Amino acid sequence: MANLRDVTDQVRTQDALRLSGALHQAMVETADEGIVVAGQDGTTRYANPAMARLLGIPAERLYGSDPVSLLIPGAPDGGWRQEVAYAHPDGCDRILQVTRSPLGREVADGLGSLVMVADVTERRRSERALRRRALYEPLTGLPNRYLVLDRLEMAAARQARSGGSTAVLFLDLDRFKPVNDTHGHQAGDELLRQVAARLTGAVRATDTVGRHGGDEFVIICEDLDEGAAVSVAARIHAALRAPFELTTGSVEVGGSIGVALSPPYDVDDLVRQADVAMYHAKGQGGGRSAVAHPDGAQSR
Repeated sequence: MANLRDVTDQVRTQDALRLSGALHQAMVETADEGIVVAGQDGTTRYANPAMARLLGIPAERLYGSDPVSLLIPGAPDGGWRQEVAYAHPDGCDRILQVTRSPLGREVADGLGSLVMVADVTERRRSERALRRRALYEPLTGLPNRYLVLDRLEMAAARQARSGGSTAVLFLDLDRFKPVNDTHGHQAGDELLRQVAARLTGAVRATDTVGRHGGDEFVIICEDLDEGAAVSVAARIHAALRAPFELTTGSVEVGGSIGVALSPPYDVDDLVRQADVAMYHAKGQGGGRSAVAHPDGAQSR
């Protein structure tokens, strides 16, 4: 009976090994990730069907080739993980996550590494879309107030490190409410989109144009003195002067602009000071600019 039990245990072990091998093979063959076993020279000894599909290369071409060098020329030895842009033969670029894990020299047949490739294109696109929704205003596509404040913090850091100056222009549209009342909210949204486009075209590519809310916009300009900041405000007034052609008809709006600079103010106080100066400009009849000064705003 002891011998019988020994044989039974051996058979069970062999069956378990065969089942384990079959399961591992099935998992590798049906995996969504590309899997390559490479030799010490980096060339492919085994590639699953997903690898050929991800790279858009016939499976037979993978054998004898070095998939890591194809994806990452000059890739380092050892284990690592890296994302790369891959020009797929179908014409659609992909973002591939490549992982290389050494198998060790003691592995039979001189196998050198395990290479796994995953297509993370849609995941990264979704992440970018989420970040954009969190930081950009959906109607105009401009930075929202949170991103504007972040840009101001960056400007403050650069100014503290290298000197210079920072200007904030706070714009409130004149005669915007009558557009909403007469033409409807959809026309108002259309107008805000057109205003955003004109503002972006009136400033430097390095400046930040953000929507503060409603019909208010904030423009951040670095390395400008008062005269240059007032010139930016003048360009904005000129950009708003032409009528806006909406689907419901032509409308005209202007803007009241408050300007604040650091120095003399702290960068984190510029939006508030520019807002106060804007109300001074609007109180003067609108369609003009006012510069914040410690002794009182001055119209320009």
